[in-house]
Amino acid sequence: MTRLRVYADRDCLPDNAPPCILLAPFWGLADSDPITGDGRIYAPYMQDGARLVELTALDAADFALVPANWEHYAHPSEAVERLRRLAERAAQAGKPLVVFYRGDYEFPVDLGAPVDLRVFRTSLTRSARRPGEQTLPAWSADLLDDCCGGKVRVRDKGARPVVGFCGDMSSGSHPLTRLKRLIGQHPARYALFKRIGVELIDHPGARHRWHAVHALRRAQSQGVDLNLVLRYGYWNGSVYRGAVRDAHNLAQSRAAYVENMLSSDYVLCVRGKGNYSYRFYETLCCGRIPLVVDTGGVLPFEDWIDWSRYGVWVGADELPHIGERVRAFHAGLTPDAFREMQAACRQLWLDWLSPRGFFANLHRYFAR
Repeated sequence: MTRLRVYADRDCLPDNAPPCILLAPFWGLADSDPITGDGRIYAPYMQDGARLVELTALDAADFALVPANWEHYAHPSEAVERLRRLAERAAQAGKPLVVFYRGDYEFPVDLGAPVDLRVFRTSLTRSARRPGEQTLPAWSADLLDDCCGGKVRVRDKGARPVVGFCGDMSSGSHPLTRLKRLIGQHPARYALFKRIGVELIDHPGARHRWHAVHALRRAQSQGVDLNLVLRYGYWNGSVYRGAVRDAHNLAQSRAAYVENMLSSDYVLCVRGKGNYSYRFYETLCCGRIPLVVDTGGVLPFEDWIDWSRYGVWVGADELPHIGERVRAFHAGLTPDAFREMQAACRQLWLDWLSPRGFFANLHRYFAR
């Protein structure tokens, strides 16, 4: 096991900002799931972090680290000025400077200093990718811990693939949400509004999601079974602007979301406002096979993971063919291969994409 050597300076931590998760085993955990408040997401990494990562002096480090996620440096502050000085020191020492950036935005990270900058961000588009940018997985709790004791509930292969999706079809807080609720189940009405130039869905992920769901509905006559739970509102209306307003409804919605995955063979995964999908990582976590609408995103560890082995991939411009793609993929798997793929998806998440797995492999980006 290769131990990652990291230099971090507490003076560069903004006031009241939590340290990034890499530093949690050393500086404490002040971050948790913003919706569930569940710090168990990071428990395995908290236990093993000191074996995977070593805090060192700058001259001995693999890289210097910006100690908080980049979103905490959004406004000018004394900490930002210290970061510029840190960037200058890293450049003088010949060390990369690493930034973690969680969220939907792809704004460039600029410290105003010449430095070998490495940015790990959740949202990344290949066509707009800048030098040094890589993908950070989107982390949520291990969904199998509570319901399955951490074990995959393996499904046997049926004659027809079962595609699951449980999620919002309203595109959030758009002013026309109520109208979209009325129109969402009526493709002819939607097409009419499109022809007269009225766009009812307010970001690309919502549009791709709508088209994918309706293409799958048409595919039911082509040998595909659907397991759909369509909602109108983020977390079924339990969450508004990042704050929980109905904890009981949220818990029920979360349980239904997990059960929808576990009772499906394949799970539809489409980007949200950012070019990434929490559902994609949660699908792998649950030992299910993702059905991915490819919107030009970048996945973690692409030089080491053959992502084509871990899902069904359909281009955003190929959605009319999504049913035949998943049907052909399913037909090409033997019963044993279908069961093995579920276990492989879960193991991939554990070994590479969970917080512990990600930091255990982060050294690969910094060859010694």
